[in-house]
Amino acid sequence: MGNIMKNLNLLALIFLIELFTGCTSTVSTTRTTSLPPTPASEQIIVYGLNDAIPPNAKNIGMIKIGDSGFSIDCGWDQVLESAKLECRKIGGNAIKLASINEPDIMSTCYRITAYAMRLPQKRYLPSDEQSTKYTLTILKEEWAKSGVDEIEGVYEAIGDGKSAKYILGVKKINNTEYSALYFGGAVDDFSNNWVEGDLKAKIFKTATPNIYRVEWYMADKSINTNLYITFEKGMMRAIWTDQRAENLFLKLYPTSESVLASINPEISSSGTGFAINNSGYILTNNHVIENAGTITVKGINSDFRTSLEARVVVRDKNNDLALLKIIDETHMMTSTPYVLNPTLSEVGETVFALGYPLRATMGDEIKLTNGIISSRTGFQGDVTSYQVSVPVQPGNSGGPLFDSNGNVIGVISSKHIGAENVSYAIKIDYLLNMIELSGEDIDLNKFDHMSEDDLPSQVKKVKEFVYIIECR
Repeated sequence: MGNIMKNLNLLALIFLIELFTGCTSTVSTTRTTSLPPTPASEQIIVYGLNDAIPPNAKNIGMIKIGDSGFSIDCGWDQVLESAKLECRKIGGNAIKLASINEPDIMSTCYRITAYAMRLPQKRYLPSDEQSTKYTLTILKEEWAKSGVDEIEGVYEAIGDGKSAKYILGVKKINNTEYSALYFGGAVDDFSNNWVEGDLKAKIFKTATPNIYRVEWYMADKSINTNLYITFEKGMMRAIWTDQRAENLFLKLYPTSESVLASINPEISSSGTGFAINNSGYILTNNHVIENAGTITVKGINSDFRTSLEARVVVRDKNNDLALLKIIDETHMMTSTPYVLNPTLSEVGETVFALGYPLRATMGDEIKLTNGIISSRTGFQGDVTSYQVSVPVQPGNSGGPLFDSNGNVIGVISSKHIGAENVSYAIKIDYLLNMIELSGEDIDLNKFDHMSEDDLPSQVKKVKEFVYIIECR
């Protein structure tokens, strides 16, 4: 009996030894290159089954994590950590998953095969360049004082619930460079790396309109230059050339397309308008005054210190036109020196525009830009508009477009953000139709006073009748 018990105890001991020596997954690693182990301070990057790896990554071996038959410590996190540890041992800094077998009826373990990779040595943003000292509040206050250009603003990543949902502020540095500032959204593993106002990217103009070269700082603040950025209406698109992927960012601020007020934060939008006669009637775009509680006009009789209130007489939302009238009729203007010319202009004709773009940074002096008529139809063949090569910016909206004789042939309404110097002007025909339907008794000038003048002389005469429109 004693011998039987001894034999049973021996069998139990052998069973327990077998059990506990098989509590972890099996690991098989082969290497194709002899490299020193990767330091513990260097992160091991994991690329999924469908992720593209950088083209200059080097395959240095193969890692297989299997099941010994009695494994218990073989969940996904444990298996992945084992693969990263093996990769580190043979000098790798990335793994590319080749196959994944999930737990099933035959095994309770995850089993994976992965390539061990060696990516080129990373470069990091110098520590003294990481902080900009900006907060979101400070940046918005600065914009309220100095204005924003068409791509400046606050953007939030449209995430998938797994990747970083960055909130970035795009700020202009000079005419060729912007900065993207970090204001939140880093994934938990890297959130301690980032502080509000840290530099997230440097964005540079290229020779191609609306395509920007980028120096992007990854979650660990390493430098990645394998991407470009484009801007669309209300959207920023990051295109990764090493991953064949895109990230979209939704523009959150400013909420209006109009430029921010230069001095008075109560001003919600600013544009341009021009007189159509000497009785206080002024034309602008509907989108300039849409949703305005109060509309004021500056520059009547060359007085830019006085703001005169105006009311909406009639608006044409479909054609983006609005007719205003000065409420204080004691401030009457002299007769306009130009006529409203409905005759269809030809492609190639010389034209010029006057307006008040980006007043916060460019000042309140009227700005002249010129070009030609590029097409007698507008965006996507819109017959109500001209396409012109006249450069315009936020604030030009509602300004007059003149032909070479000084006649008004259109109203500046928009620009093509994806193309260089492509702008649109509503044909004057549609203004005349709106005036006729308004029911107002409006006399228009019928005499051309400027056809013999050169451009400087024409500008000198007409600028007295082009005004700043402000909305609160």
